[in-house]
Amino acid sequence: MEKQKEGMLYRELSIEKDSIVKEERAVELSFSSDTPYQRFDFFNDELYDEVLSHEEKAVNLQRLQEIGTVLFNHNSNAPIGGIERVWIEGGRGKAIVRFDEDPESEKIYQKVLKGSLKGVSVGYLIHEMEKSTVGDVVTRTATNWEPLEISIVSVPADSSVGVGRSIEEKKTEGGNDGMDEKKAVVVEEVKEVDVEQVKAEALKADRGRVAEIRAMEGAFGVELADHIEKGTSVEEVRKIVLDGLAKKQEETKVSMRVEVDEVQKYRAAAVDAMLIRSGRSLVNAAAGADELASMTLRELMFETLRRNGESTRGRFEDVFRRAMSTSDFPVLLGAVANKSVLDGWNDEPATWMEWAATGSVSNFQIHTAARLGEADNLDLVPEGDEYNHGTRAETFEEFQVMTYGKKFSITRQAIINDDLGVLTDIPMAMGAAARRKVSDLAYAAITDNNDMGDGIDLFHATHKNYIASAGSGNGAPGVTTIGAAVKAMKLQKDATGKATLGISPKYLLAPVALEAATEQFFATPLIGGVANQPNLANIYAGGRFIRVYEPRLDDANPTGWYLAAAKGKTVKVFFLDGIQAPFLDRQAGWDVDGMEFKVRIDAGAKAMDFRGLYYIYGA
Repeated sequence: MEKQKEGMLYRELSIEKDSIVKEERAVELSFSSDTPYQRFDFFNDELYDEVLSHEEKAVNLQRLQEIGTVLFNHNSNAPIGGIERVWIEGGRGKAIVRFDEDPESEKIYQKVLKGSLKGVSVGYLIHEMEKSTVGDVVTRTATNWEPLEISIVSVPADSSVGVGRSIEEKKTEGGNDGMDEKKAVVVEEVKEVDVEQVKAEALKADRGRVAEIRAMEGAFGVELADHIEKGTSVEEVRKIVLDGLAKKQEETKVSMRVEVDEVQKYRAAAVDAMLIRSGRSLVNAAAGADELASMTLRELMFETLRRNGESTRGRFEDVFRRAMSTSDFPVLLGAVANKSVLDGWNDEPATWMEWAATGSVSNFQIHTAARLGEADNLDLVPEGDEYNHGTRAETFEEFQVMTYGKKFSITRQAIINDDLGVLTDIPMAMGAAARRKVSDLAYAAITDNNDMGDGIDLFHATHKNYIASAGSGNGAPGVTTIGAAVKAMKLQKDATGKATLGISPKYLLAPVALEAATEQFFATPLIGGVANQPNLANIYAGGRFIRVYEPRLDDANPTGWYLAAAKGKTVKVFFLDGIQAPFLDRQAGWDVDGMEFKVRIDAGAKAMDFRGLYYIYGA
């Protein structure tokens, strides 16, 4: 593993026209892939293939998700939209971007709609790379890299060689992106011939030298006449040219890095400043956040406009409109709201995650999952006899994800009144509400006792997973009821009714009302028995089951409790595209003067197999 010391690089792909949603001014696009890109290392004189790893921990999407924006031709002073969502899928970096409605952004958006602008470019930093060599091919794989911004670009990469525009490759007037080393003239060893022939070959070689140096002049836009006159060799001239380009490259790299880094640093500092003012404790606040934390929302809006080169003069209404349409201010507000939503989501307890499994679906249609039975037992095959075909029975369960959400607004009045609560408290509460909704779905999958794929209630005598009474005064678990439930689960049959599954319960789910009595039972090693046997061992004492206590079970039945098998054999909670977090969307306000946000979560839950669950109704 080696640390990467290069500056920001760029890669390009194309916008697919059918990915544009006109009504929402949104485009789903791919901004990166793991396709190798050929680059040349001037410092080490090495041609190599660059590969961006899209493994889970190789790509850092945090800055792009929180404070990333959409630019035109990588101009940090010309934001044309916001990045709504970023994710990794199928070896590609994907994003949903939304175009702003100001005149300049509208102009670019219309060109994208008409197809006259198709290029998408991502600016990224590589922090760590791994180098490998197979034959003559050198590959450098970025194992730790970070996309910083996405641009709509007018000049796509050179598709004939597959090299994206980068800070390493500066195109010049000659039209060539680099030098083809195969064009170099090689002067062979002169054999013993007559003088005239030697002179002729020497003249031919020198003409080749001159031609090659002239080609370098055109390719790199440099003046090399002195080296032609001095008789400098092609190899020496090449080294001189490459050294000069490397020096210019480093100067340009530093300049561009300073410009991009300053924009990103201000955004990070402004977001952390608003979080600090809201009372949030940040372990590693961005540099400059403490200074900006002294500003009101109104002052921060003016500061953002100034940094974006926008005027802050005129009526407040005009300045506010400018700030919400042509500056980074909406991006900053969205980043704070998004962090607050996620904080609310993460802080809200979700006990279902201890015992239920998760799954992913790609749309909102009704999905069907097949539950296969065990294979037939093997038959005795006498010598010379044929083998019989086995069979497997299967049943089906249907499930579906739905969308749940709410809206909130950041208004002109909130900015004037410096009301940070609409950026922090309200989104945080909505994030917590999203987590609660998923918990509601998970527990409703067992408490609602809906039909399974066979048309019978989840808990039913036919399914042999239900006891009507616990047989005790308070409904708490006891040796008798647990023993009966464990026995019933272990004797469950597969879909063919032939194979005994031997399912062992792993979790005990109970209402909070039974927590004290249940914990007392599991903490008691000896229990009273029949006459002359007063101290029987409690065979279930200690950590036999992972115990989960949930208030939602109190709402359904304060004396009922459940045994559940391992994850995957009971309830499964499904999320759209596997995204287990709420999504924050934003748009310019129409009903309000400001910015409208909506928080949504796409989820659903279903009991996938009745054999892995057992219900004791209680007292």
